[in-house]
Amino acid sequence: MALVVTLLLPWIYFMGYAYDWGYLESFSINNQMFFRAPQEYFGLAFVVFIEVITKIINAIPDGLILLIFLTITVSAIIFFSFIYWLRQTKKWPRIYLRLSNWKWRNRGKVTMTFVNIVATPAYLISTIPIMMLAGLAYLFLIILLPAQIGFSAGKENAEELKRNWHPDKCTVANLTDGCTQIIESGNPIAAGILIAASDKLIALFDGSSVQIYTLNNRDIKTSIHN
Repeated sequence: MALVVTLLLPWIYFMGYAYDWGYLESFSINNQMFFRAPQEYFGLAFVVFIEVITKIINAIPDGLILLIFLTITVSAIIFFSFIYWLRQTKKWPRIYLRLSNWKWRNRGKVTMTFVNIVATPAYLISTIPIMMLAGLAYLFLIILLPAQIGFSAGKENAEELKRNWHPDKCTVANLTDGCTQIIESGNPIAAGILIAASDKLIALFDGSSVQIYTLNNRDIKTSIHN
């Protein structure tokens, strides 16, 4: 489990980072302006994962989903019933003992054969292309593929936000649910959809473009309920 989690961490991180990158780029914002903590990128990756799974499930007919569920359930019942039968009939200890004896008898032979093969120069030379291909495959699967998935999801969500925009959604006089105001000296000076924020900057989408404001001596108010 620790090995699996370790191998998945770069995959999850790059997906979340690429999502943020694609989302901000759709609003013509450089993602370097708004740094996020690593846990935020992991959270964004989880959002992307849920969206991908939802799309896959929606693309599968309901009858096929039910068939897959029943197949997995019946297979699990058969598998665990078979294991239970082996234990109850005392066949499992015998099988395990035979496998253990075979392993101990052949381990020395297999190890020496492996060492003799690996130690030859011909083997080492022949494995270089394979290792290079494996490295490229790792680069694609762990970095490029999740980055592409996250980047596309970020741009798609940004474009959906733009499509659902209407002029009176977020104004200084009419702050609807999900909108953010910037308040200076007790008076609202700007309003819009919160796109990104840091300790010093905040980016708001006003329907046509994104405006970036400084937060010096300014407060932020986000409407949660209409």
